[in-house]
Amino acid sequence: MRRVLLLTTSTVPTSLLLGAIGVVMFDVVGLGLNVPVFTSACFAAVLGATRAGGKPLAIDRTMAGAIAVGWSCVFAWRASPALHSLAGLALATTLYIVYLWREFGSLSIPVSAFFTRLPPLTRAFLRGPVCAVRQQLNNADASCSLRATHTVAVARGLILSVPLLVLFGWLLISADARFAEVAWEFLALDFVSLLRSTITFGVCFWIAIFLLRARTVHLGGSGPARQVALQPLEVITVLIALDALLALYIAVQLTYFVGGDTLVRSTQSLTYAGYARRGFFELVAVGGLTVPVLLCGDWLCEKASGRIRVAQRFSSLATTILVALVGCSAAHRLLLYIEAYGLTEQRLYAAAVLSWVIVMLAWIAWTVLRGRRERFLCGALVSALCIVALLVLANPDARIAKINLSRAAIGQPLDVDYLLSLSDDAVPAILGYRNELDRDLRLAIDNALLQRALVYRAPAWRSWNWARHRANRAVFNWPAAEQPDLPRGAPRP
Repeated sequence: MRRVLLLTTSTVPTSLLLGAIGVVMFDVVGLGLNVPVFTSACFAAVLGATRAGGKPLAIDRTMAGAIAVGWSCVFAWRASPALHSLAGLALATTLYIVYLWREFGSLSIPVSAFFTRLPPLTRAFLRGPVCAVRQQLNNADASCSLRATHTVAVARGLILSVPLLVLFGWLLISADARFAEVAWEFLALDFVSLLRSTITFGVCFWIAIFLLRARTVHLGGSGPARQVALQPLEVITVLIALDALLALYIAVQLTYFVGGDTLVRSTQSLTYAGYARRGFFELVAVGGLTVPVLLCGDWLCEKASGRIRVAQRFSSLATTILVALVGCSAAHRLLLYIEAYGLTEQRLYAAAVLSWVIVMLAWIAWTVLRGRRERFLCGALVSALCIVALLVLANPDARIAKINLSRAAIGQPLDVDYLLSLSDDAVPAILGYRNELDRDLRLAIDNALLQRALVYRAPAWRSWNWARHRANRAVFNWPAAEQPDLPRGAPRP
């Protein structure tokens, strides 16, 4: 019982300590090594509190901590803001998968649970500090109640002392010049920095207390699902109509494959660039919307008779195949677009989403259409995490720079402003192709990279990032004869 009391009453102090660590880690410009350090501290506190409560370390929580720390290391490895956002989303998704695993006892999780568990989990996050303090007060003994009474009395005394401190302080400042100088130096606070630190502390404290309470709090669902008055035959009709529309679209697209560039140029009000640019993101959206349509159709026909069920699955399989062909059309447009205009982050990440949609369609055919819908959710989320991991390993900004610079080396136009807007992940790739560019373009890129390197030359260790460190080292390791003139007052490497 004493250990349980220790476990519950240590939640708030541990969260306060983690909040202070968060202020120390994040009260600088830029994300880097501070993210994995804070994440490791949070999960070390969770595992330590679990051991202090006399409970064994569950395999799901240990795996969650290790994978979350791994995702947080992306912030210290890559410099791309897009990869940072995806890594943060992947970290939250990993924790949510582990939470659903604990709720259902296995990875066979109903698709509806992904949505029905979100509202209570969000409420638990928002009410975390209030519930933790209330639990601590309810579990306190008589001595703790007496200590709480003393704490309240001291707090009231501090509030009552404020007017007196202001009055006497003003009199003492007026009486002595040296005391006035010391007092004004003490009161010269940077309120913007103080507000930023307070917000950072609050966010870190909130996250820490939610993670610590999530060890023991069980959240139920949001009530029984509401019945939808839709007949299986109506679902099949919708799917067949959708199949007919998709088949008609694919038939039109086949004319482009057969006619090729000549047909595109001969079509009125349609240019080669317009064909390549138009419709790619819309086709990606079609693939993404097909997934919930197929899941809802399978759910509505779950209790249908044998023939109706077979018809629904065949029509869903036809929809899956047709949407996969639409995805091929979108990929063809993307390749034409890259060939004509180069690669950008938007196009690359849209291609990653398209790849994930194709994987999900194949996974639907393997699970949902074979009567194993409960296995779909975990596989879909894990495949998304795998694609994010592949993006992190592939270094998208470096690949974008290589493709665009290789096009520029053979005389294709180059958007220099966009190239220089890429993160420090792309700097080594840019330097690798600089000798193949003309002199004016090379000097413009060199000066821009050197100016950026001088800004980040000596960052705080908390915001250290491997990509920025490697980029700065590559810039300052240029041969002296190739370096542009440094600004006046700038340090020489």
